[in-house]
Amino acid sequence: MIIEKLRNKFRSIEQEPAERGAKLLDRACPDWHRRVYAPEIDVDSTYFCPLGQVYGDYFRGRRELRLSLYPNDPALSADAYYGFLSLHKKRRLNNAWRKAVKKRHKQDVNIGVFPTVKEVKI
Repeated sequence: MIIEKLRNKFRSIEQEPAERGAKLLDRACPDWHRRVYAPEIDVDSTYFCPLGQVYGDYFRGRRELRLSLYPNDPALSADAYYGFLSLHKKRRLNNAWRKAVKKRHKQDVNIGVFPTVKEVKI
């Protein structure tokens, strides 16, 4: 019981910022998740991070979203708050972003944006 609570707490360290970032992208670019190839997400790459995949590169995405940066304390930066910068375990943050993308893909299928595998005729 205690171990499960701790495990969930550590999972949320990366999941919460990624979900905040996903919601920010939902407002700024509603179809952003269709531009992101989830298996290739890498928050340490300027091209394979979520911003890089949506806007072409990380820095252009920062400019488009008008994210502020506090150079004296990276923990206060908007990049970390929205999960665009990894302050903890990179792998966990990448996985949290993959979950956010997959969640939105499932919503697309549920409202009929994408055909399901059963609907595709070969």
